[in-house]
Amino acid sequence: MGRARQTFERRQLGLTLRRLRTRAGKSQQDAADEIGKVRSRIVQVEDGEGTPTPDDLATLLEYYGVT
Repeated sequence: MGRARQTFERRQLGLTLRRLRTRAGKSQQDAADEIGKVRSRIVQVEDGEGTPTPDDLATLLEYYGVT
């Protein structure tokens, strides 16, 4: 699987997820463990170079305490 091209929307999503994760006091490894992926997958998403699946996104938002 190749890396997705960075888009404005993907970059914004990544920055938002990074901010939410940081505010929740979670590490990238914590987030990866929560969705059953490797840490580099979280890095890709937060850098705007990957898109989370809808299920992974929902799980991360819940894990970060987003209501």
